[in-house]
Amino acid sequence: MVITLRGKPVAIMAALEGQDVGEYLALFRRARAMLAVDKLQNSSQICGKDQIRDAEVAKEIRAVRGKRASD
Repeated sequence: MVITLRGKPVAIMAALEGQDVGEYLALFRRARAMLAVDKLQNSSQICGKDQIRDAEVAKEIRAVRGKRASD
């Protein structure tokens, strides 16, 4: 069952008869993580960030790590 608030889905209720709640939650979290990765990949393609070279990525990582170290 999908719970909505002002017409927008906000929660899901599911029957867990005979199922391990921890296992069910782990599967649900994995599915959400996969959707998040998909969204990020699609967003990077739209913005053209999927064309960034490895050297540029490494440079950006070094810059962020350097800034964190100085904070």
